[in-house]
Amino acid sequence: MLVGTFILWGYLAAVDAWFEIPLNGGTALTPTALAETSSDQINFQQQIMNLGHYDRVALELASIGGGGATFDAWLVTAQVGGQ
Repeated sequence: MLVGTFILWGYLAAVDAWFEIPLNGGTALTPTALAETSSDQINFQQQIMNLGHYDRVALELASIGGGGATFDAWLVTAQVGGQ
């Protein structure tokens, strides 16, 4: 069984600090563990609003469960104010 624990971070330059952004109904103190949804694959999608006030965002893979596991993860953003 493949499991990955993920944390989404937002950076605010004004206070020079990173803040955890809750995922999957979690809290900012609880990293999100996502389990395998099909053979050797985790599929997860979540719309997160109001990321624009952060100067940077980062997705951290905090832990891996499962033998020989590797991960590819993407943060996809919408184009704002454009075509």
